[in-house]
Amino acid sequence: MTTDNEGKARFFDRGVIVLSIDTEQIWGYLDVKDEASFLSRFPHSVSVHDRLLNSLCAANISATWTVVGGLSLQGSSGPEDPRFSGSPKSWTARIKAGDEESAPLWYRRSFVARLHQATPAQDVGIHGGMSHLIWGDSRTSSEIARQELSSGIHALQEIGIEPRAFVFPRNKVTHLDVLARHGVRCYRGRAPVWSERVGLRHGTAGRVLRLLEEAGKLAPPTVWPEEVLPGLWNVPASLNLYAMKPAATRVAPLGTRLKRVRLGIEAAVRQRRIFHFWFHPENLAEASWSYPAFETILEELVRRRDAGDVEILNMNQVVDRVTEKRIEPRDSNGRNRVWSSPIEVGSSAVKVREKAPPGQMLARFMDLRGRRVLETAGALWYSMDGHLYRSLPLQRTFEPNPEELDEMLRFTRGLGANFPSQIQPGLPNGLYICRQKDYDFGSVSRSFRRKLRRGLTQCEIRRVEPAILDQAIQLNLDTMERQGRFDPEFGDPARWKHFVAAVRQVPTMAVWAAFVNGRLAAYRITHREDGWLFVLYHMSRTEDLKFCPNHALDFELTREITRDRDLEAVSLGTMGLVSKAGLHDYKLRLGYEVIPRNWAFRLHPALSRILASETLVKMANLAARIRPNDRLRQVAVVLEGARLSRLGSSALERASLPAEALLSRERRTMP
Repeated sequence: MTTDNEGKARFFDRGVIVLSIDTEQIWGYLDVKDEASFLSRFPHSVSVHDRLLNSLCAANISATWTVVGGLSLQGSSGPEDPRFSGSPKSWTARIKAGDEESAPLWYRRSFVARLHQATPAQDVGIHGGMSHLIWGDSRTSSEIARQELSSGIHALQEIGIEPRAFVFPRNKVTHLDVLARHGVRCYRGRAPVWSERVGLRHGTAGRVLRLLEEAGKLAPPTVWPEEVLPGLWNVPASLNLYAMKPAATRVAPLGTRLKRVRLGIEAAVRQRRIFHFWFHPENLAEASWSYPAFETILEELVRRRDAGDVEILNMNQVVDRVTEKRIEPRDSNGRNRVWSSPIEVGSSAVKVREKAPPGQMLARFMDLRGRRVLETAGALWYSMDGHLYRSLPLQRTFEPNPEELDEMLRFTRGLGANFPSQIQPGLPNGLYICRQKDYDFGSVSRSFRRKLRRGLTQCEIRRVEPAILDQAIQLNLDTMERQGRFDPEFGDPARWKHFVAAVRQVPTMAVWAAFVNGRLAAYRITHREDGWLFVLYHMSRTEDLKFCPNHALDFELTREITRDRDLEAVSLGTMGLVSKAGLHDYKLRLGYEVIPRNWAFRLHPALSRILASETLVKMANLAARIRPNDRLRQVAVVLEGARLSRLGSSALERASLPAEALLSRERRTMP
């Protein structure tokens, strides 16, 4: 392993290109297309697989091909075939009976066998399992995912393939523990870009942002493998080949695809990191120009490899290289998964200082969860979903130096920074706090007391050890279902276990719980630091809501904590970017008040003019009205906040979101 002139370890001698290919044919469109519509979109999808393999072998390239198990079968009897019995019947009902001759869109054992025997050796993995069942679908429990994967692995084993690489159908990453138990060594995670973060929840907004990335010829990110469970590595994507059908090329000309690949290669060369490019073979069969366009990309990859600028590896070769060089486990940004307290962004490297700023323990908790943590501009910052960074500690307002924020965003490739301010313009917001040292029954509103009495009668409230959270995943799922969202960190058993481990490792974290007849009905996770206590997470079981455990738990927790004379305040957090009127009213009736402040935003300097434009804000607001959901509304709010922050205080008078009216309501204290 070589080092650069600053002594920083280099993990590869040159940049690395990874190609991964989702090999699925019609299985990948099982729920959205029949054979006629599939062939209309991809008229040469069968033959293009052989053509692609020939091209890669001629170029001496080993790629990762993840294959749907059903594609490797000689044939099947359709939905009644016992090999599909582990998947929901509503999913398998459209599987066609036949064999490679009568149903070549479904069964291609001869091709998969040829793939296995190719020279140079190809890395043949598995794509989802036997039938391309969507793992993130509500029907796919951990047990169903296990059966789907097990059946698919067995189908590949019949022709001598032991799959060690995995790609999630539709890139919905979940059930990681199932992969680890079945010998999977690596999987392709979602690209660390805004369109992927948004698209995970709401496809329309993600597609709009993906188009903007493509049309704007934005440089794709380079990535680094991350060991997410012992022996299981995430090799994140960098860029997916954008569609090449006629409609797509009208809005994003073919040349943008080659341009973005070149930008990805240049970044990998410069940083000696990984550019992970992926696609479906049928993408190359959308139009007469599709495959020639891919050949141009392939020629560029080969040219840079032959010039010694990069090497081309498959996913398992990347993991081989990382583990054989005994590199410490790193996250997708190439950082050690160890928090060096604190850290700051310098002009060329991350530096360590001796004295920690306020908020260091919450920053440590964020880091243990896998969030990136930095110190600059007088604050600590942690990464949120969508490549936004938020300031710590939560109770402090900031007036950071814009140049320092720009430097941080360039350094991290972050989309933007979000911080509370009393001076800078932005979206009106507020912090829910309680400072009453004599907080008691009379502190809550009269309309709150009936449910509070019921909760205190029916529930047992106490502070508990973090081990109770091992029983809490159903409460998480219930709460997220009521809210119409899903967060894998709280819903996936392996991710939740990792989260609970982080809670246990930070001494400033505590857990309070409500029990109904001895069963966990609700919990709160709190954090105490710098004279403040924050209630960070609130979850409850739907079946027990009739016993009012939330009312009783929040009241007792607040009453107990406010007795501590060393505490300045208790906080139920900030207003969300997308406000929930019911939740807001609940907190006021509980006896909390709102301290008004602005959410200020600063976007990456390369994106600010585009994303903070009034036209794009109007488009985002229109999309949120046409297809109402929290993710689209959040995108609209972030863009509007960035626009207001960029234009200055005069822009507040022209705010197009109803934040001003909301704030005026929130300045009321509890009656």
